[in-house]
Amino acid sequence: MPSIRERTTKRGPSYFQVLFRHNKRQCSERFDTLDEAERWQSVLNLYGPAEALNFIYTEAEKADDARRCRISTTPSPRSSMP
Repeated sequence: MPSIRERTTKRGPSYFQVLFRHNKRQCSERFDTLDEAERWQSVLNLYGPAEALNFIYTEAEKADDARRCRISTTPSPRSSMP
């Protein structure tokens, strides 16, 4: 289940992180307002992380972020094992 936490930068302004699990890893997305964070949390609950991330990232962004938690562009070695 995704959770929201408020964070504060060193310069003072705050932002919100939505924490969730994807591909067995903890991941997060950053939002400027609580309303945006709550909407993202709802999308994650409704569609699940893999589908929700497809909504907001282009193919180029997915390739750039594959090394992080976002969408995997290649199958993991374990998934190809019998």
